[in-house]
Amino acid sequence: MKRVFLIILFIIVTVNNVVYGQKSDRSFLSWNKAVGIGVGYTNMFQKFISDYEGVSAPQNLVHFDLMIYGVYAGIDAMVKDTGYDVYGYSEKLSTWAFKIGPSFRLGKSDRWRFILTPYVGATFYTLFDGSNNSIGARDEYGVKETKFLGGYRIAAAYDWYYFSLHFSTREYGVSFGVEFEL
Repeated sequence: MKRVFLIILFIIVTVNNVVYGQKSDRSFLSWNKAVGIGVGYTNMFQKFISDYEGVSAPQNLVHFDLMIYGVYAGIDAMVKDTGYDVYGYSEKLSTWAFKIGPSFRLGKSDRWRFILTPYVGATFYTLFDGSNNSIGARDEYGVKETKFLGGYRIAAAYDWYYFSLHFSTREYGVSFGVEFEL
């Protein structure tokens, strides 16, 4: 169902830009020709299936948005100490999420606009310590579990500033930042 919606949205935007893209007045739905950056918060509402020695991976993450000429990229990250030391180095779990997708502008106004961004990505958690080797570790270091993400980002922008909500199959969050239309 989500794939069908994304394909239909892509066709509508493509046809709209081909038909109305040559005219001087702006169409209601268009490619988001902007450059922007933002920061926010993400909560992983679905935990990973596995945990490490009774410690679950971080679920409250710092979020970063990046928009470059209609291509959206999002990064979420957080590190958590497991409470175990390996020869004086703290053992840590980190959660990461990477998202990417096309971005579309809704609205004809020069000041107010809405931005719709479907995205796909992955989230995973890793085990490591500060020594950069696994000598004396309880388990092998590296990626422990990976999950697919598919979701949407909806933003309201006024002039240079935006506020956005993002939600997917595993996470939701908010962000704010600056975005300059080209």
